[in-house]
Amino acid sequence: MFSLESLGVTLTRCRGITKQGFCEFSETLGKMTWLKWVSFGWTPGHHITNKELYYLSENLKKLSCLQSLSLSFGVYNQMNDQSMSIIGDSFGTLINLRRIALCFDYCPQVSKKGLEDLSIGLKRLVLLQSLRIEFTLYVRITEKGVENFCKIFEGFPDLKEVCLNIESYSKFTNEGYTVVYQALVGVGSLEKITLRGSLRNVNTMREVRLEGKQEIQKRLKEIIDGFGNAKKKPSWKKKFRNYFWCCFGKKSALKN
Repeated sequence: MFSLESLGVTLTRCRGITKQGFCEFSETLGKMTWLKWVSFGWTPGHHITNKELYYLSENLKKLSCLQSLSLSFGVYNQMNDQSMSIIGDSFGTLINLRRIALCFDYCPQVSKKGLEDLSIGLKRLVLLQSLRIEFTLYVRITEKGVENFCKIFEGFPDLKEVCLNIESYSKFTNEGYTVVYQALVGVGSLEKITLRGSLRNVNTMREVRLEGKQEIQKRLKEIIDGFGNAKKKPSWKKKFRNYFWCCFGKKSALKN
């Protein structure tokens, strides 16, 4: 009856859109129950509060035929842990979802708790084949939070593709990435992996792309072993101390 199966909407610097307008858009979206692919992006997202986000979530739940969903929130200062819980809750009825992409660009109020709430919602998507998660610029997630989040991979028996992007997050280190790789090793169905990051505390390549089940298992184990053997980069204080000792410490020792 309806030929339209895909809908993509990106709103950039649309300061004239009111909360009422956003709610009307969400309501219209909820009536398009035949959609199979939806992509929605909002940058910057300072107009959206949890009330509007909840309204969007409730209407997304009505799209029972949905197989692919992409949500992108950029420069969203008001997004917090409750927001992540609302997004996760919207997945409850979307049991046919095969692909999901979530991008959080500068959401400084999101913490480990928000990541946990999001993972609870994602666990319901047992048919998931492709998962893309991006945390760019700043969020208050921790390595422990990422470790707990990665446990959801075990609940997706048909998961074939994973893309994880963590950029400019200075508290994330080699240990954090090791946890991610170890979780991925246990997913035998994976056929493609993309991991990105521009992290000051990670002594490794900024992007890892792997394809093929055997290649993935082999390379992941090599990378994990490499992390185990890598030494943490010394701080500038330690470098200065070592330089000072080399230049002056030996001279003092010779005089004595």
